[in-house]
Amino acid sequence: MVPGEVVPPGPGSPRGSAEGAAAGRKQRAAARRKVRVASEGINGTVGGSKVATHLYIKVMLSQPLFKNILCQEDFKSSAGGAHCFPDLRVGVFKEIVPMGIDPKIVSYKETGIHLSPQEFHREVEQYLSQATQGQSDTILLDCRNFYESKIGHFQGCLAPDIRKFSYFPSYVDENLELFKDKRVLMYCTGGIRCERGSAYLRSKAVCREVYQLKGGIHKYLEEFPDGFYRGKLFVFDDRYAICSNEDIISVADQIVVGQVTKVLTSSPAASSPLLQQSQNINKDSQVLEE
Repeated sequence: MVPGEVVPPGPGSPRGSAEGAAAGRKQRAAARRKVRVASEGINGTVGGSKVATHLYIKVMLSQPLFKNILCQEDFKSSAGGAHCFPDLRVGVFKEIVPMGIDPKIVSYKETGIHLSPQEFHREVEQYLSQATQGQSDTILLDCRNFYESKIGHFQGCLAPDIRKFSYFPSYVDENLELFKDKRVLMYCTGGIRCERGSAYLRSKAVCREVYQLKGGIHKYLEEFPDGFYRGKLFVFDDRYAICSNEDIISVADQIVVGQVTKVLTSSPAASSPLLQQSQNINKDSQVLEE
């Protein structure tokens, strides 16, 4: 396994053109992946050798379709490789991430204000300082699933007890009073769910302000590996989790994903088969997430 990168081409790409571009890259990147193509853009994860993933980045950046949308900074790295994925899957979907709300009704164009990792870090620092004094008017919202936040999260966050992202709108609807007149700092794994989640929250017109972490936890950990995010980062492939610090969030977490049950032990890396696997890295492989 090896460093990987998250590659979000950016929302708003025409569906037909995006599908064609994805098909072309499928032949040229020589990597395994799972990719969702939608009218909003492309969302996925790519794993392969450094040669293949660097070629993938080069091809993505050279696409006229993504000019002025995608840049080098959009790529994120994490340990992994082609073996993290059972096969290569590219599909066309109605939503870039399944929230269950028609993109024409809640558009990514109405998303929250994007904060860089540095800006988000400062906001969280200020939030935690105010929260200890009982003066905060801010909610630090984790819009991931419960099994993700259970093994790792930002300190002082509100983590909804939802099993999948399509439950997020119902959670918001049932807790509108909680969000009323609040400043919301939202985050997710790579920033994609926040694109839709923040837009949905803003559509309710109850929050004073809605912000989101640009590039998600992945990008934050690149700059602040020992920052306010503690524990592991859950990922949706055969790695299951990425470790950036030594914090133990729970002794052992049994995670049910679909019909498969995975046990993510939070004991030190030396005793964790999962983390041992992450450390036995083939230095010539990578994972890219879109």
